Amino acid sequence: MTKEERSSLAIAEQENIAKSVEYEILKAERLRALIFAIFIFFLAVVFSIGTNPSFHLMDINEKIPHLTVALVLLGFSGFEFFIWYTMGRFLHANKKISVPWHYLIAFVEIGLPTTLIFI
Repeated sequence: MTKEERSSLAIAEQENIAKSVEYEILKAERLRALIFAIFIFFLAVVFSIGTNPSFHLMDINEKIPHLTVALVLLGFSGFEFFIWYTMGRFLHANKKISVPWHYLIAFVEIGLPTTLIFI
């Protein structure tokens, strides 16, 4: 085996390792998105109903903050379910995540909650 053949085999092996690592990262990200989506969904339900035992007796002006937070949490839960579905499609098609997807996910998961905290 010549030096060039060994070099090309080493490069091919490195590419295979990189692809398998990317695949495992996508699987882990998909599982994380599913766990977060379910957790945030139940958090929204508990926050909207469970924070006040007499929620159904409250005036509409008192319900608005509770319902606003619940809707924001449901929006985040929906986004996590969307990520879960999209990661499944990427895994099934054996594709990589593009750079704009990374920025979108980072913006929604980090930027929006930080903005909401300051509001």
